[in-house]
Amino acid sequence: MATAPITQLTPDQLYQQITQFQGIIPIPSPFVTINVGTFDAVTAKWTGLTTTVATDPEPMQHEPDQHPTNPAPRYEGDRYISVTINAKWQATTTVVPAPIVQIAPVLLQFTMANTSGPWSVTVNGFTQSAPAGQNTITCNVWDRTIITWSIDVGGRTHADGLRIQRQAGIPLYGAFTIPVIPIAIVYAPPADSQKKSTATYGTSDSIGTSVSYDFSVDSSQTNEPVWVDGAAFKAFLSVVADALGVAGAAAAADGSAAGAAAAKTTAGQLTSASKDITSIGSLLPSLTDTNQQGTVNESGSTVTVTYTQSTALGTTAAGGGPGVGDNIIFYKNVLVAWAYTDGVWQLFPFSAGFTTVTAALLQSQPTQIGISSADAQILLSLDPFVAGGPSASLPSDRFTIPAGAPNGSITYGGGTTYTNSFSTVRDVKETTTTKTYTTDTSSFSPGTLLEMFGVSPQTSKTTTTLTNAVGSDVSSTVSLSVNLVSGPSDLFTIVIWFDNLFGTWAFQQLATTAQPLVSGQGAQPGEVVKLEAGGQVHLSVADSKGNYEFRAANIPPGNAQLSLQGKAPTTVQVPAHP
Repeated sequence: MATAPITQLTPDQLYQQITQFQGIIPIPSPFVTINVGTFDAVTAKWTGLTTTVATDPEPMQHEPDQHPTNPAPRYEGDRYISVTINAKWQATTTVVPAPIVQIAPVLLQFTMANTSGPWSVTVNGFTQSAPAGQNTITCNVWDRTIITWSIDVGGRTHADGLRIQRQAGIPLYGAFTIPVIPIAIVYAPPADSQKKSTATYGTSDSIGTSVSYDFSVDSSQTNEPVWVDGAAFKAFLSVVADALGVAGAAAAADGSAAGAAAAKTTAGQLTSASKDITSIGSLLPSLTDTNQQGTVNESGSTVTVTYTQSTALGTTAAGGGPGVGDNIIFYKNVLVAWAYTDGVWQLFPFSAGFTTVTAALLQSQPTQIGISSADAQILLSLDPFVAGGPSASLPSDRFTIPAGAPNGSITYGGGTTYTNSFSTVRDVKETTTTKTYTTDTSSFSPGTLLEMFGVSPQTSKTTTTLTNAVGSDVSSTVSLSVNLVSGPSDLFTIVIWFDNLFGTWAFQQLATTAQPLVSGQGAQPGEVVKLEAGGQVHLSVADSKGNYEFRAANIPPGNAQLSLQGKAPTTVQVPAHP
């Protein structure tokens, strides 16, 4: 029960209020087992619940101008009957088994006879296997009403379906914590000796990612959760409360006064709690910090998390180069309310800690940041430069070189500075970049009812899948201004990439040759000289005396076109090199 008005509760207090009611839903029985039948591995004969289809050979009586019309399907006792009438007025009747159960989870039991080898059962797309010597398989179908199944042993199969009749669905709700949800990685420029290099995004650029959340237990899976906003979640809670009332009525109908009293008490508690929770939407629907803004936009099966910093979204070389000074932006300890009824899961994130730290700090002090070492490793694994260093190999399905950026290399050093601006449109990418990881949700506690079926922090698997966010959730065009500085003894050869997953820019350092492959003089100090070779564009920044050199190891040998400002292109020869 709330001890203070809901608007005065902190997110943590609200979280505790939700979780104290988890697992108290009154269910007349802990579960119902339906014996579907037995399959003989030798004869391939099925004995058990079976769908029958029969066509009447004689046409139905009808008026001369009357057209066949199928009657509405109907339940008769423990059967589901549908009739189709063809153009010849012949009726085909399909009778599907439809066992009647009280409101409870349902287990389907299948038996295999006369087999000494392994066998399997597939129910609604999920397969469970039995080793040799095990003659029964029990499948949890939760509160599904329409079931399709098949049984297989040594290539011999039988398939059918059934329907389950209930008084109502299973209502449940509660809350859990997702330790981390990544938002973006803002990659650091190469670390020059003077630590002056910067990479800055355009004013008010929004970056981020979309997150989907999948919950499964062994070979079974719940319905895909739907992320919603506060208003939708409040409306859904009222459905849960209504379903709970039906459950209470079902418990009261069993004739047990004690059971009815307990059901009434529990229903009253939950209804009271849901009234408090209906105001949950007023608590932190979005998350804001001083100069940063992180926003959660709920929509369908994904939730989009974005990051905007209108003053200076970017990084510098002061914190280290790629993989060290990269800023990793994420939500930590995301409090999520959930509700489940009639086969539908809804998730509502109502509070989180917005965090941005460097990769180096995340590696060395994860507990001080407030997350576990395992969750810190999840975040670090999203940054390929952490494990691979400044020259890390970048996955081609995630990183691309956008139009306008040189696809070969950029060479600068000896005190020169490379300055330029780039932009790319995020939503033109046709393919979706995906990164999947498994994170701990140890606070998820659905209560005794679901733990009976293996749904517990120890056995449940929660998979978070990141995809690139496009459209109105993030900036359609993300711009980048770079000011890459070098000290007198520095030498850098880099490629600039675009990370399609997070919508940010990355700087990959390339190997250089011991001696220049192409060099010259006569350029203006600071001029960017262009070399085109093998379909690639390579750039080099001239020093204070107008000297330039190309030393990127990825320049192919052979003829190349060299272009200086105000001069016609000339053909040069790139020598063979290791």
